[in-house]
Amino acid sequence: MDLLPEEILKEIFYYLDNKSIIFINRTCKKFVIKSLINKYKDFPRKEDKCKLHQIHQMKNKNNHINDYDINNPNINSILSNYIYDSDMKMIRGDIVFLSKCDYDNRYMIFDNKYKLIIFDGLILIDLKSDDKSFKEYTLPEEFRVIENNVSIKYWIDDQLFNWCVFDCYNIWFDHSQVKNQSLTNIKYGSLFGDKNYAIYGLYTNFLFNNKKYYIVCDYISYDGNQIGEYINQYTLEIENLDVLKYITDKFGNILKSDNIQFKTDLTGLFKCKDDCLVIQL
Repeated sequence: MDLLPEEILKEIFYYLDNKSIIFINRTCKKFVIKSLINKYKDFPRKEDKCKLHQIHQMKNKNNHINDYDINNPNINSILSNYIYDSDMKMIRGDIVFLSKCDYDNRYMIFDNKYKLIIFDGLILIDLKSDDKSFKEYTLPEEFRVIENNVSIKYWIDDQLFNWCVFDCYNIWFDHSQVKNQSLTNIKYGSLFGDKNYAIYGLYTNFLFNNKKYYIVCDYISYDGNQIGEYINQYTLEIENLDVLKYITDKFGNILKSDNIQFKTDLTGLFKCKDDCLVIQL
């Protein structure tokens, strides 16, 4: 297979299922499949949402723990073998929710430690979380929204919000492609340009593949002790021109960079539209 031209290999891999690709990756060592796969036939899912696969590591009444030990440094390899040998229909971008549920004889349940892992089409990769109190998980940068028809909320899963204390995914988009648009279109007023909309905001918009998207500035969570008194608590209108200029300049400076980590919702305000990215100051 390693003698075939690269373009032909790419076409072959596009039509293979993930299990076949993993098998080839494990057995053929003369070329790097990762560098050849630039399209994935089943990604994103037609449901426009990733699939969540739950696996328990559970201590039973006899104090026996199964093999899926959340603290095992080789757990991702173990799970990869489990997924490969099972009938789990996992594709690129799907998430594994591995939970450690310790049995307690008094209350009959559960220590809710867990970890989140994403499947990149070949291997499992941990979702990183730097904030242990709020558990804000960050997707690997190779998983970007908007591009390749991946929706902004593709990795937002209601089950995770129910199971975990609080999970808000940070998401990636190659903003360099629309930087000039977003800098030119900065506006302040009723959000999304809707004059009947009661909430004020600082935002911009851009076109990508003939579709309009918004980027909203989340200034509510920024430096609240100093600027909170100048923000109307009901309409979120910034009632001081100097503060408005300060926040606008801050927003614009972030938009000038290429590598921006976006969020999917505004802090404590409302659920954003599906075509809306958020920058938190």
